[in-house]
Amino acid sequence: MHSFLTILATYYLCSAMMDLGPLPEDQALRCSTATASIGASFITPEELSHISEIALAQNQMMSRGLSRFQSWQAENRDMVEDFEDTARNIFLTMQ
Repeated sequence: MHSFLTILATYYLCSAMMDLGPLPEDQALRCSTATASIGASFITPEELSHISEIALAQNQMMSRGLSRFQSWQAENRDMVEDFEDTARNIFLTMQ
């Protein structure tokens, strides 16, 4: 769970940084990796075990995971707002 929270914090920090404009290439890559990790975290073990059997494309799998993440965000709006506020504050103090 600790690694998921780290990825989640990175995701919201990236979101805060992107609110101010395009990211440098190295940070954009980190943010893309965090987004992919979030999506992968919401893929079920059953889906992962059947990927090769049903030839599920990686982008389709990621889309499913990110859709579930968006649902999780909607269900946990107060927590998400806290993450977003904290990420913005961290980003602003880094500048």
